[in-house]
Amino acid sequence: MALRQAAHAVAAAPASEAAGLAAALLMDCARFGVAPAPVGTIYRALAEGRLAPLTVPAFNVRGLTFDVVSAVYRRAMELDAAGVMFELAPSEAAVADQSFAQYAALVCAAAATTGYRGPVLIQGDHFTVESDDDASVAEVEGLARSALDSGFLQLDLDAAALAVEGSSAAARQDRNAAVTAGLMARLAPRAPAGAIFGGEVGEIGGANTTPEELDVFVDLVRRHAGAAAGAFGKVSVQTGTRHGGMTDASGKPARMPLDTALARELADVARAKGLPGIVQHGASTLQSDQFAALPGCGVVEVHLATNLQDLVFDSPAFPPELRAELVAAALGGPAGAAERGADTSGVGDQLFRQRRWSLWGPFKRRLLDLPDETRAGLAAGVADWAGDLMVAFGLAGRAAELRGLYTGAAASGR
Repeated sequence: MALRQAAHAVAAAPASEAAGLAAALLMDCARFGVAPAPVGTIYRALAEGRLAPLTVPAFNVRGLTFDVVSAVYRRAMELDAAGVMFELAPSEAAVADQSFAQYAALVCAAAATTGYRGPVLIQGDHFTVESDDDASVAEVEGLARSALDSGFLQLDLDAAALAVEGSSAAARQDRNAAVTAGLMARLAPRAPAGAIFGGEVGEIGGANTTPEELDVFVDLVRRHAGAAAGAFGKVSVQTGTRHGGMTDASGKPARMPLDTALARELADVARAKGLPGIVQHGASTLQSDQFAALPGCGVVEVHLATNLQDLVFDSPAFPPELRAELVAAALGGPAGAAERGADTSGVGDQLFRQRRWSLWGPFKRRLLDLPDETRAGLAAGVADWAGDLMVAFGLAGRAAELRGLYTGAAASGR
């Protein structure tokens, strides 16, 4: 009970004032043997052929973090599964009024209170560099240091916007790779043991990544990173997905054109470079057959945000009066723009769906103050979906196997 109360206090605090509370909660979780773990341990086992194919689901939980993560961990235990990851991007931290320190503490508290004892995987998503001027890069570096200091052991560095037109893959990707590697080189020496960094070749929602560009990008990052090249543990590509999903002419969700053949080809390139496979962003609205295909395509990690959010806001348990306030805020009030890379052409309910990601912060306290049973109802739909994904991604029944990777020589950084 004390941990639950402390978790609620951490979640309810403004992000700017939560550092002390979050640090204390993280220390309390450590007394239960719960602390952040590196996903690189799993990825090395995959790269070395010591582990059968699987896909790690990386859930972007923008609000009600303790409730949602607790529900997902409980479902993982029911399925004897492990290897689920929870992530937060700087953009999400800002709009949701949820700091990296709060997030790490809440994820660990959820593991401690539910009794989950698999690896607790916490990731920084999309540390995006849109301009390579010194000030912009330094800002992203500062955010990354904050996440590392808070217990995040894996960070996705995203300088894909810096790719340029060019006559060769090397010319197109050199600036992206150089900035990505430069950040790795400065961050890796002070990162916690086992921390890994990812790079991104193709912008999500843009042109699909080619095998040549992936091959060149990995080589360039390693060359530019120098001594930090060993911390380059994964790479994200584009194979047809989009943040926020896609809609048809009527505004209904549409099937995304995931190119599974290309994914397999890119995964082969990555594995030939010693990486475990590929990472796919913008994939939460894929359909069930597409999810089931991912492990066999060499997708070792998939990022899941939009549908998780939809399952909360569209839940039958969501109070109608509060939903009406959210709609009004999205259509004519304080809501921000749609997230980067998402469709922005909607009207009415479609526009509400596109903009509501920015309402987590303004309505944070209202959501946290909902009755316990209501918050549990909102998290239940996420847990059901997450459970289906654990089965599809090859995680069910493998908790002991995955926990075993974190003991002895495997956990020492082998």
